[in-house]
Amino acid sequence: MQKDIEKITSLLFSFNQKLKEAFGKNTNESIPSMVQMRVLYFVNSKKSPSMKEVSEYFCISSPSATEMIERLINSGLLTRKSNLEDRRSVNIAITAKGKKELNAAKKIASKFISKAVSNLSKKELGNFLEILIK
Repeated sequence: MQKDIEKITSLLFSFNQKLKEAFGKNTNESIPSMVQMRVLYFVNSKKSPSMKEVSEYFCISSPSATEMIERLINSGLLTRKSNLEDRRSVNIAITAKGKKELNAAKKIASKFISKAVSNLSKKELGNFLEILIK
């Protein structure tokens, strides 16, 4: 069992690296990194999270989260949004430009994943999906 777990871990790291390489081949330097795309994905899916939520989700310190978010704000991909319930808190929202970049990244990822699972039968693909959902 332990060897299987180690193999799965290795494969996940390898898959992530290959996705990162595919992403890098399909973008230019003005496009955000994969990590920044993960931030855009999180902000978009959470519908205006707080900085605290960002730092907790990514398991990073508040100053690190602030620095990461600040770069995306300066790039016009995110914006600060006042929290009407707590004036001391600031929320983050994705901009139209951020959504456009995120959609472009999703297309690249979908193309890569489609290629990666192209040899699976419909049943195998269904089983794989069920395992990922669990």
